[in-house]
Amino acid sequence: MASPARRWVLAFHLWSSVVLGGWFALLGVTGSVLVFYTDFDRMLNPALRVTPAAAHAAGRGQPPG
Repeated sequence: MASPARRWVLAFHLWSSVVLGGWFALLGVTGSVLVFYTDFDRMLNPALRVTPAAAHAAGRGQPPG
């Protein structure tokens, strides 16, 4: 039979690893979003992308194309 101190240490190790594992997973996801922000922005908002032809046409006051 395991001693009460050993059981407490094992339970503490289990729950602290669950909490810290969740914290590190959250840090990884939010860090990835920050790193790939421009790629996500282009993917989710393709209409906001300004191409060189559209920028040149806008400067002349003409529709692109």
